[in-house]
Amino acid sequence: METDDRALLRRFYLLGSCLKGSHRQQAGAHAQSRTFHARQFVRFTSAWQGKIRHALCLHFSKPGNIHRLPLPCQGFYAMIIDTHCHLASAQFDQSRRKAYVEHALREGIDRMITLGARPDDWEANTAWARQFPGVVFCALGIHPDDAHEAPEGWADRLSRMAQDIPLAAIGETGLDYFHGAPRGWEADSFRRLQQNLLEQHFDLAARLGLNIVLHTRDRKGSGSFEDALAIARNHAGRVRPVFHCFIGDTAQAARIFDELDGMVSFTGVATFKNAPVVAETARWCPEDRIMLETDSPYLSPEPLRGRMNEPAHLIHTARFIAASRGMELDELARATTQNAETFYNMDKG
Repeated sequence: METDDRALLRRFYLLGSCLKGSHRQQAGAHAQSRTFHARQFVRFTSAWQGKIRHALCLHFSKPGNIHRLPLPCQGFYAMIIDTHCHLASAQFDQSRRKAYVEHALREGIDRMITLGARPDDWEANTAWARQFPGVVFCALGIHPDDAHEAPEGWADRLSRMAQDIPLAAIGETGLDYFHGAPRGWEADSFRRLQQNLLEQHFDLAARLGLNIVLHTRDRKGSGSFEDALAIARNHAGRVRPVFHCFIGDTAQAARIFDELDGMVSFTGVATFKNAPVVAETARWCPEDRIMLETDSPYLSPEPLRGRMNEPAHLIHTARFIAASRGMELDELARATTQNAETFYNMDKG
């Protein structure tokens, strides 16, 4: 069986949280079959709706099978990866995990990366990855706002966790000059602490053979971006960064690409009417340098702005960016998915 077919079969089984008993076996049998036709698809999915449609769409999107693609999938059959969300956030109802994943799958978001940004939520994020293997991946780090609370030995603990469950990356980490220093800290001292912590994250990423997810934010100017760029430059060639929730201009993006061999990732901010610079950067970036994310539960895209965000909403950001670039949605989906699989060293299954 070809690699893509193994991946397809694996997706059916990892969606066992959505299918039960004989229905899961039926899904696996259909995945193995090389003669699963559109009529069977309609009968089978009429009961299960979008829960397995994403895997079938991957199968039918092969050149030899595209003419047999059932109508529900013909409009969109390439899948998207939400490369940055916070599924362990208290804003997500943890008793409805399956519902969030199923909603994402129905909207064409077939994989997602949840990020633990505090040591006390690392276990909660890995729990998502354990519950939905092959669909939910995780990355772990310490957010710069919490640099003063980084416990002694945090890097050793994270290294041990990485031996127990594969990590997609190190992060979210970075530099945040937007928020004030915590009580008892002077601004300059806290910035130096963040910078030292970021260096430690880069060293850890290099030891583990992983890339890094960077957060930068300023109240004015671009100090956090410049400082993060300088630190990342010290590790160029060893660790590639992605500047997540990127809101910079094309000149800043070009420096990330040229100086760091880095990536940028766009959220729903690109769809905001008051963020034309972000929309222009998303339109300008080379196809092999961009990824998509929700940063959920924050930053819902238009037309859902103001609501709690979730991975399913990424489809709106994808449509907006595809249209702005003059691309078909499936073209953007394929490009950003390939970028994410490469950057995060993801098993395509």
